[in-house]
Amino acid sequence: MRDDSKVVARYNDGQLLKGYIRDFTGHGDTVVVEEAATGKGRTVYLDELKALFYVKSFEGSQNHRDRKIYRAGQKKGRKVYIQFSDREKTMGFLEADVPPEKLTAFLKPDGKTKGFFLIPADQEGNNTRVFAVWRSVADITTAP
Repeated sequence: MRDDSKVVARYNDGQLLKGYIRDFTGHGDTVVVEEAATGKGRTVYLDELKALFYVKSFEGSQNHRDRKIYRAGQKKGRKVYIQFSDREKTMGFLEADVPPEKLTAFLKPDGKTKGFFLIPADQEGNNTRVFAVWRSVADITTAP
């Protein structure tokens, strides 16, 4: 099952699961993560997660501090600022192409999807993409 989708699944209780996923779309209630340490597939319930962080490496960089700014010319989609229930904050671009008149409806959980994808604003960080689970998002705000 191993492919190039390295992820760190961060649970609501703070636990981490490092591994690989394939063909994850955000629909459904679960995702299978092939554990990096053992190679075994593990079914993960999305409701138990805060987010899936797609990463460049499992180790990350202890010295890197996430930049909370959008750079000029960095246009990848609708800008959003998210605060998770555990008070962690991140900024990025919605991966979905949402027209302005439908943005308010998109920013409310619809029960059909468990979360949404965003591309982090800080391109020099370890995260390349994030699937934020709706029930773990305390606040989401759009930026112009």
